[in-house]
Amino acid sequence: MAKVSTPVARSIFVHNETAAYFAIETLIDDITIRITLSPDGVAQAFLLKSGSTKWDMIQSLPYDPCDNYGYCGANGVCRVNQSPRCLCLQGFIPKSQAEWDMLNPARGCIRKVPLNCSRGEGFMRLSQVKLPDLIDFQLFKNMSLKECKVECLKNCSCMAYANSDIRGPGCLLCFGNLIDIRDINDDGSHQYLFLRLPASELDSSRSLSKKLVTITVASAISGLLIVGTALSIIWKRRMKSQ
Repeated sequence: MAKVSTPVARSIFVHNETAAYFAIETLIDDITIRITLSPDGVAQAFLLKSGSTKWDMIQSLPYDPCDNYGYCGANGVCRVNQSPRCLCLQGFIPKSQAEWDMLNPARGCIRKVPLNCSRGEGFMRLSQVKLPDLIDFQLFKNMSLKECKVECLKNCSCMAYANSDIRGPGCLLCFGNLIDIRDINDDGSHQYLFLRLPASELDSSRSLSKKLVTITVASAISGLLIVGTALSIIWKRRMKSQ
């Protein structure tokens, strides 16, 4: 459903134990809003004023390629302003590398190492991403994020969890393939997706983080040494000139 945000209407996100969906609420009494979805996936919002027979289009989606549903396939993430546009999530590889190389990511990604509910499995936090489509999920409105993690670990089919409400408690468990994930440009967003990974993938991601920290620290120290040496040479030259 198109997300409408105009002076005459607004989108409302409704979620409970059985469903999660957007609804459109009109802010003016004498208008009607309708949403259409074409066969090629274009969603449009139209407005009809009281006493008129003409529907005026007020919004159209998609705005960009990543707005197309499941653009990067299952377990892929779409990055609108980067190249390549599609990447597999951490711990996943393209289901068909040949098609992926031809910029056809529709078949998505599969896990490098299958989950088996073994000890050591954990989660990687993903930020600034839209949550996957709610195809197979469970919602617990009064559960904390810490409790949500425990609940996900208890179920071998749980692929990820998230805070369903950034304003307070709320737990969303995701099962099966994760579809329609894309990046969002919102540095202030507190919406996170916690992706379940086997111990081997968690170890590799931690090792990469440590390497990046080591490289950063080493670069900083080298920079300070260069600056210090340059200042020392300048000071000595000034002393000689005096």
